[in-house]
Amino acid sequence: METGRESYLLMNILPKGRKLSREKQKGKNRKKNPGTSLSKKVNIKTGLIASQNKILIVHLEKTDNYRKAKLIMQQMIHYKTLLFISLLVVSISSFSSNETDKLLKELDDHLVKKQTYFNEKKLRIHQLTTELVQSEKQGQYAHAYDLSNSLLDEYESFSYDSAFRYVTKVNALAVKLGNPDKIALSKIKMGFSLLSSGLFKESLDTLKSIKTSQLPENIRKEYFNVIARTYYDLADYDGDEFFASHYRKTGSTYLDSAITSMVPSSSEYWSAMGLRRMKAGDYPGSADAFNYLITKFKISDHTYAIATSSLGYLYSLMGRQNEAIDMLIHAAIADIV
Repeated sequence: METGRESYLLMNILPKGRKLSREKQKGKNRKKNPGTSLSKKVNIKTGLIASQNKILIVHLEKTDNYRKAKLIMQQMIHYKTLLFISLLVVSISSFSSNETDKLLKELDDHLVKKQTYFNEKKLRIHQLTTELVQSEKQGQYAHAYDLSNSLLDEYESFSYDSAFRYVTKVNALAVKLGNPDKIALSKIKMGFSLLSSGLFKESLDTLKSIKTSQLPENIRKEYFNVIARTYYDLADYDGDEFFASHYRKTGSTYLDSAITSMVPSSSEYWSAMGLRRMKAGDYPGSADAFNYLITKFKISDHTYAIATSSLGYLYSLMGRQNEAIDMLIHAAIADIV
């Protein structure tokens, strides 16, 4: 029988769902290799599950509550497409350590408070929404822009549909304000939102419509980060190594441009270096960067969750199973609070 913490842990280390981009939908059968044996593979970062030449897309972030997400997860288990889940359960029982037991106890404690955290989030959203309505009624569009960004932040890893609604509002308000920097930043946020839903072509179209030469350095750096991530995720998604290697190379070029604008003593630098080294296949170096990030800087729960889930992935590739499991539990805890 699955316990609450196992359900939550397995759900939260599962990758966020992806949609097929329109371009991919049109050509998804184009590159089939009849000589290739059927395979099942789970990519932790992209959320693409290939089983018997079919791609199943799990939209956990579009479910508005834990119950719906759990039902989806159980359905996927029923069709035996999430091999990673069963492998993790075996790993937890096989490689359990004192540290792992402590972390699972901590996860239990946070799960007890999960509804409290959820209610607090709903209250914040309600307060922001009420204030946004008043701001728009009073014509305070600059304040409405800021509030919409706050709502986007609240929804970004909570509900994709709501996040997309607010990123659309952010873009509309930026245009209304007529501020070029806000318009560019809003487009970058739109590109990231499209990327998060797997619409890579639409994300690239949006991002490439921005004139980067006219951007201040902080916004240009964010642009390079997001477009690099888009190409990296597209590489992970594409089944053809010829194209995937090209996408990774392009992504690294953009990320290098972002890194040159970062201060080596900053958290964003080490986060970017962790990703850059991971994509270059330098797994120990990547793990060192992410470890430096989580131990030397005060970072948000969201950033911590990304870093620790990345470490879990890296450690699993390096055969360090105990540490991989511990990091995945850390990521699950950070996602709750």
